[in-house]
Amino acid sequence: MVMRRHKPGEESNNMDAVGASQPTHPSSDSAAQPNIPTTQTSPPLEVIPPWQDWAGHPTLLLVDDETDFLNTTRLHWKTHYRDNFTLHTLDPDKEDPVTWIAERIDQKKRLDAVYLDRNMPSRYGHGEEILRRLRKRVPASRYLPVVIVTAFPVEKTEDAATALAAGAQRLMYKHSPTFLFEAALAVGQLRETAEDQMWIDLTEEVAKRIAQRESPRTIMDRIADFFQTHFEATYCRGRVLEADGSLTLIGSSKPSDTDKPSHILPGEIAPFMKPLLEVNDPRTHHYDCLSHDDVGSYKKFLYHRLLAASLTYGRRLIGTLTIYRPPDGRHFRPKDEHFLFHLAMQLGVLIGSEWERKELREKQTELLEFLHAVGDRNKEEDILDELVEHLHRDIQWKNDRQAKTTIRILEQGTGKIPRRKHLGIPIEEPQWTQDMDIYNEKAAYAHVIETRESLCRGKIHPEDRFLVTVEGINSYLTVPLLASNLCLGTVNMEHRQRDYYQSEDQAYAEALCRVAAEFLLRIRARKFQIGLLRLVNLVAKPSGGADDLITEAVRLLSEFTGFVRLFYLEPTSGNPDVAWNVHQVYLPDGKQADEEETERWREHAQRNWADTFTRKTLKNPSGKVNYTETDFIADIEGIDTRTKSQAVLPIFSLNSPDKPVALLSLRFRIRDALNEFQKELLSHFGIFLGELIIRGREMRHMFDEVYVARVQGRVGMAFSQFRHSLVSQTGAIGNALNRLRRTGADTKYAERIQAVLDEIEQSIARARISAKVPDFSRKDIATIWNERIENMGPLAERKGISLIPRNEPVSWETDADLLRNIFSNLIQNATQHCDEGCEISMHEMIAKEELCVEIRDTGPGVAPSIIPKLFKSGVTTRSEGSGFGLYFSRLLAEELGGRLEFDGQYQEGACFRLVLPENPRAVLAKRGRFL
Repeated sequence: MVMRRHKPGEESNNMDAVGASQPTHPSSDSAAQPNIPTTQTSPPLEVIPPWQDWAGHPTLLLVDDETDFLNTTRLHWKTHYRDNFTLHTLDPDKEDPVTWIAERIDQKKRLDAVYLDRNMPSRYGHGEEILRRLRKRVPASRYLPVVIVTAFPVEKTEDAATALAAGAQRLMYKHSPTFLFEAALAVGQLRETAEDQMWIDLTEEVAKRIAQRESPRTIMDRIADFFQTHFEATYCRGRVLEADGSLTLIGSSKPSDTDKPSHILPGEIAPFMKPLLEVNDPRTHHYDCLSHDDVGSYKKFLYHRLLAASLTYGRRLIGTLTIYRPPDGRHFRPKDEHFLFHLAMQLGVLIGSEWERKELREKQTELLEFLHAVGDRNKEEDILDELVEHLHRDIQWKNDRQAKTTIRILEQGTGKIPRRKHLGIPIEEPQWTQDMDIYNEKAAYAHVIETRESLCRGKIHPEDRFLVTVEGINSYLTVPLLASNLCLGTVNMEHRQRDYYQSEDQAYAEALCRVAAEFLLRIRARKFQIGLLRLVNLVAKPSGGADDLITEAVRLLSEFTGFVRLFYLEPTSGNPDVAWNVHQVYLPDGKQADEEETERWREHAQRNWADTFTRKTLKNPSGKVNYTETDFIADIEGIDTRTKSQAVLPIFSLNSPDKPVALLSLRFRIRDALNEFQKELLSHFGIFLGELIIRGREMRHMFDEVYVARVQGRVGMAFSQFRHSLVSQTGAIGNALNRLRRTGADTKYAERIQAVLDEIEQSIARARISAKVPDFSRKDIATIWNERIENMGPLAERKGISLIPRNEPVSWETDADLLRNIFSNLIQNATQHCDEGCEISMHEMIAKEELCVEIRDTGPGVAPSIIPKLFKSGVTTRSEGSGFGLYFSRLLAEELGGRLEFDGQYQEGACFRLVLPENPRAVLAKRGRFL
């Protein structure tokens, strides 16, 4: 359309026809406005530009206090420009321009520009005063273009600066009513500048709110309010893409807002929004008119204008941002797409970073839960169950139709990596992939095991190292189970969607797999430790033979290395050139091979000994395992002997570090069967096993002799005790008889002889008791002490020695007969070495589950030279002594599970300390005595 003059008599347009209003920004900040040059002259009416250079059909408001000028201008518009723009005139003496503009904006009626006369002595002030009041009272007028007009030529720069400072966009010269032509032409530029400023202010405000860490919901509410208030938008929506493909509204949603559902299911998404969700690169779309095919079931958007952009965070698509204008609204500019693109980037970064922080917190919480869950597990299967469930839930979102999660555990040395756990898509493998427990070098997990690095692909190429086991897989993530640089297996996650797995998914999966692998290794280490304890127990058992020890060691190595054959060899001579004897052959399950296979291997070793890797190892033996990778096929009929690597483990003992006592030879199906960690552990295991073999031999010899020694010891102890008592008492009898001969018959000597004979009988009885097996029960130690001092009181009284009784009861687990013998020996020993006036007493103390009983005397004590050999048999300081009293007392204390000591720190005489355990049976059981 072009601007034209009306012919005489032609009917004018309706002045009240107006378009939609243009609301403005509610900010009260007076930002600096561009310095737009003023215009003093208007082009002639004959110059009529084409309509596309105009800003639609604008609506203008002219405010002037000169009624004649208003009428003339209105007539001029009516005659020449009514088809090009709508004009409203207002006299400030009759109506307040600020109130008129505010009402029009509130009613959302179109108003594109306002022209205020600068010199108006009206009751509402001149133009610049009205403009200042408008900007202050009506925040929505922030982006409404206002032009100050004046009837005086603009000659001073200060005049233009004053107008701009008041908030005007221009200062124009109204030389005649024809200035409307120039004013209408300027509306397009004014609106362009205002809309650019709107975008700039909104972008800056969003950036400021993001810096203040406001929530995405609050910021999206502000964006929607801004567009609906200032951009002639009927709707503004921000939606987040959920994992299931649905869209969730960002921001507040009131129950009355039936036009904006808070959640849209994947099947309900409008066709015009799908292009935004099907691309990975951020982009924008705009529609000048939405058709029936575009809106689908959303008829309320029919014929609307649409501007839309994808919300992205890095390469991750996270949602959409859409702006709608009514069918009769202004078209979206190319600039609007550019501005919306940057706004969508801001909003995407905000939402994405918020998601990332939330997901990080959730992943940390889930990781702690996983740590707690697997930390309580004592079985590998339980840990693998927890791992596959967490990964399938947190990364695959339990999508059993689109994704699957598989765990494979590597069996060291066998080349097998069986599937242990699986969730998701049912396995419908082709025939050629059903036997997936064999290590396949073309598989992704093989590459991960070799490199110990994760492998992630968003698109599967024909040359990619991936074995397709399910149709339609387009992306996968394979993560190693690493613990101390030892790869225990892999976790393989697959999805039918392209580019499904992100870097954060890989990092989370690696963290979970690392935790699970550490606990798996801990369980295996615990099993290995338990296996070592079993080996030690076998050595300590009398019934444990060398074959039992080796068999248990082989079972342990079977779980740890995964050999296919293990040979146990022992030397036949000291010459390494002479073939060692293959003592036994073991199968992968740790069981011994049958005698026929063992004999075949023995013959093979005898024939090929000179060329074997075992012989080469024996020429220069060391404490480390020797490993080689060579293809090996033995000519043994009926036995699959194919192997690709071999390890030879010399077994040393600490007593023979240069000469192995035995040798283990392990064969494996694959190369790289042992890693450095396993080789180091095997080297230590070889020394440990060698020491056990030597100690086992010694223990077996000792166990063979222990029974005889025990019987002989009891008989000898009883005999020696009897001899000790008999010698002492017969000496006393001799002395008594001599006295009897010298003094004549006297009854008291006859009584003495009878007492000595009685003592001999008691000594014989004590000797018989010493040979018995202890019978433990709760006894009063004080009562036993008092009985002993009462029986031995006459002997002490003759020498003037006092025996102090114990009145406080002391209950303890012991054998009363053996304890009486100990007390008798200690009292007799003290009586023999003490002089007249000395005392002998007992003192007890309980400490650390032990009873300490001290027998003290106030005699001359023990010479320092005698203390080191005090408890040895035959050591005595008396000419008539036997030297067996303290020796027997120490043996009896050991029979009670305790010990007898001499206290060298006691300075007031001699002190012997008898220590008795609270549970003597348990102590004796640890020593190999079971009662």
